[in-house]
Order: sequence, then C-alpha cells, then structure tokens
Amino acid sequence: MFCGDGEECIWRSATMPPNHDQFYGFSYFAMDLNSLPEPLAQKMPTTDSRLRPDQRLLEEGKVSEAEEEKLRVEQLQREARTERERTGEEWIPRFFRKETDGDQEHWVFKGNYWSERENHFPGQTLQLW
Repeated sequence: MFCGDGEECIWRSATMPPNHDQFYGFSYFAMDLNSLPEPLAQKMPTTDSRLRPDQRLLEEGKVSEAEEEKLRVEQLQREARTERERTGEEWIPRFFRKETDGDQEHWVFKGNYWSERENHFPGQTLQLW
C-alpha cells in the first residue's frame, strides 16, 4: 500500500500460509485469531465463540458436518429463545448493556469480564451448543 505523492510504502502484506486458498485466504494472523490453546480454553466462558463445534468442523475442512452442526446449534438457540418468551424470562446480556443516547442505541461493556474470568465465571449455566 502506498500513500501520498512520494509513493512511500506504509504497509506490505505478509507472506501467506501454504494452502491459504483452502483456508478462506486467511493470513497467519487471521488463522491465529481463532486459535484456542488448552490453558486458555480452560479459562473461557462456555459462550466463547471459539468453542463453537460447527466452527471447529469448518476449520477442519468438514463442510457438510459443519453445516449440519450449525443448523443444530441455531435450532437449540431458537428453542431457548422460544422458552424464554413462553416463560416471560428477560434476556440480560452478561458482559454488555444497551444504552440509548437520543435515537442512537449502543452496547457498553459492563467491566465485569476479567473479574468473572478470574473466578471461573460463577453461575455460568448458559449452553449455546
């Protein structure tokens, strides 16, 4: 990428991983974003998206199985929402709250993630998959 009249290079793409075309064109950095080493996995809430079974299957190249699993997960989530609606239970996000500023809505971090992580997410009962 060049910027300005002097055509000074301000950014250059890193070398791509072997077979990157089989992995959605992801760079090493993009692939690493979803990695979940075991010591870290033990500290994550059950709702962390890196634990999604459909995502793991897709990363392993098992596209058909990933699609089936995604449909199963989505159905579980629809059923949970239907049950909450039936019982009148209000959904309250754990780590964010919605705020309104005039006609603008935005989500604000509650600041509780790190303390809950330190305490192994007490009261964690939600299973998304």
